[in-house]
Amino acid sequence: MKKTLLLLLLLLALRPMVSKSQTYENDWINYGQQYFKVKVWQNGIYRISGTDLQFSGVPIGSIDPRKVQVFHNGQEEYIHLEGESDGVFNGSDFIEFFGSMNDGSMDTRLYSDSTWQPQPQYSLYTDTAVYFITWSSTTNGRRLTAVNDNNYPAYTPASYFIRESYVMQNYGYNRGMNQNSIDYTESEGWCGVFGNYQGTNFVNNVAVNTANVYSSGPNVEVNTCVGGVNNNPHNMTLVFPGTNFSDTYYMQSIRRYNFSLSPALFTSSSTTFTYNVSTPLSITEYSAFYWLSVRYPHTFDLEAASTFELFVPDDAGQTNTRMDISNFNAGTGSPILYDLTNHRRILVSPNGPGWQALVPNDGSATPKRCFLSAAGSIQNITSIKGINYVQSAFGQFNNLLNAAVDSAYIIITHRALWNQALAYKNYRNITTANRVVMVDIDELYDQFSYGIQKHPLSIRNFVRFALERWTGVGKPQHILLLGKSMSPADFRQNPTLFELCLVPSYGVPTSDMLLVTGLDGTLYEPSVPIGRICARTGNEILDYLAKVQEFEQVQS
Repeated sequence: MKKTLLLLLLLLALRPMVSKSQTYENDWINYGQQYFKVKVWQNGIYRISGTDLQFSGVPIGSIDPRKVQVFHNGQEEYIHLEGESDGVFNGSDFIEFFGSMNDGSMDTRLYSDSTWQPQPQYSLYTDTAVYFITWSSTTNGRRLTAVNDNNYPAYTPASYFIRESYVMQNYGYNRGMNQNSIDYTESEGWCGVFGNYQGTNFVNNVAVNTANVYSSGPNVEVNTCVGGVNNNPHNMTLVFPGTNFSDTYYMQSIRRYNFSLSPALFTSSSTTFTYNVSTPLSITEYSAFYWLSVRYPHTFDLEAASTFELFVPDDAGQTNTRMDISNFNAGTGSPILYDLTNHRRILVSPNGPGWQALVPNDGSATPKRCFLSAAGSIQNITSIKGINYVQSAFGQFNNLLNAAVDSAYIIITHRALWNQALAYKNYRNITTANRVVMVDIDELYDQFSYGIQKHPLSIRNFVRFALERWTGVGKPQHILLLGKSMSPADFRQNPTLFELCLVPSYGVPTSDMLLVTGLDGTLYEPSVPIGRICARTGNEILDYLAKVQEFEQVQS
């Protein structure tokens, strides 16, 4: 009876995971082109000089700069390439683009229901995003449209733009609706906490920047997300100017609330939102705070900042929104303004002690996302790394479609273990008639999870690719993960443990089974038998291999 119950619980935990995408995340790659990658972990405008590209191995002397492309998360980015018009890539030319840190967009696919994901702005794995630089021989790359209109007197200055103040907390990890499940369940993710615990009430006072409110503007839009941590009913209260809100929710469910209020209520440069519970102290009840977004009309006084994100509405009755900017810390040189929504690079001109810019209308009711940066706040990237997985073709990816062998025995390992893994591969080739395919986990990150380190979809997408695209041969029969894994709840905020995770697993607590369950028509069973040698060093692999050889020799 106990065994039956355990089996049922396991089957519930291993419910089928629906693939949210029909691609394998590698469809952006042209296997005949070279790729170089740079890492970004902070939002802002970045530049890469031709000289630094050349030093990293990019043959700029033979590249038409108009053909240069930059990819992020499988999409080609709109960039500015200074000096490209002559068709010659000089050392003084540079690539300029807006870079975003890695967020939780890739993680959405880990949840059976995307609405269960509580933290869309915070990755479960890493803040670091990867941007891939390449060039085509035939196709021009995407470029930002230059907007150089300086006819400022023809337009009336706007009174406000929309500013978003966003606060998230990530000092705790909520295990979600089924805390014993190895899958990602409702409300699971990083959070802050409020409520009653061991006879003490913990209030969560969240302070948000609300400086320079334009009191005659449109309503302030407040959005927030909370969720349950323990099983007791959650009698949540939320207090902030003009609002005293309460609600009850149960177990580890997730709740999102929105409010619309007059901007006249926000009279301070900082506003506190108080999250608490109304339950007596004798009852243990605690909830998770995930994030708070406050969008409000903001004057064009930019608080002495050197970078600023602005959401700019269309100015009715005019073709452009005129922005007269004050109190911006521009330093030396003119600021750079991007309209990220419409892929524009907009002229910013001096205006006494301030600045002016004209942002074209786009006919949308949704404000345009713009980003203003002082010249001194543009970040210069000098660390550029060429893709190095094909020994005879620096900069190119392996086309893993060509790696197919009949009934493959797949080994996925880490470069730190590569030489010893080769010994294991050579032995298995003897026992499997040369059916071993060994792949580098770093290449799986780059090809199948957009370069996001430690992401389990790198392995899962590759396995699905092998099952579905390796046609004309028998499907893979074995997968061996050769290298230690760690729980992402342990390594996410610990750089030492992050490096110790050599080959990732799936879920919290981790399960290699979830890497292959629900693929190729399977439901709860693995699509390919999968196992792991949790080796941290090459010597551990060799020790294990010796034991395997000894055992199999006895068996034969």
